[in-house]
Amino acid sequence: LFWKQEQWDKTVQTLAPFLDDPELKKSKSRGGALYMAGQGCFKQYDYAGSTKFIKMLIQEDPKFEALEEAYAYAARGLLETKEWAELERLFSEFVGRWPSSDYRPRMDLYKALAVLGQGQTEAALKALGSLAEGALFEDVRAEAACRLGRHYLDAPTPDLNQALKYL
Repeated sequence: LFWKQEQWDKTVQTLAPFLDDPELKKSKSRGGALYMAGQGCFKQYDYAGSTKFIKMLIQEDPKFEALEEAYAYAARGLLETKEWAELERLFSEFVGRWPSSDYRPRMDLYKALAVLGQGQTEAALKALGSLAEGALFEDVRAEAACRLGRHYLDAPTPDLNQALKYL
């Protein structure tokens, strides 16, 4: 009920026991509950909370029907919380399981942003440029272009010409 009414805080509060309660760990509904709790946190910009639920889902329910999407949410949460090593591990696991997934471009974007966050600027800009110019999905192209433009504008010496190529 809370989910349909978009009451994310109550959704998370209601579903949080599925994370640790020993009896609920046996429930057939656990995967869905963890996913919805993770989504509820995500919609409140609680990326650490979202990642906690989604990572548990990934770890314990490898046959969950929306597992590829769950990986993408976990990667975004790890990006937002700057957990670079864990994001890279998750990315490698994802690519190993689904190298041609529809979520692959989004995962590539998160990986490139993690590389940028770690200061590997040249490699990150190359990957982001490739996504901005050729990613299959428009939202991924747009986000890559926006992030590139912002990078050039926010540089110690802003490069307006480079930024305008992407913005």
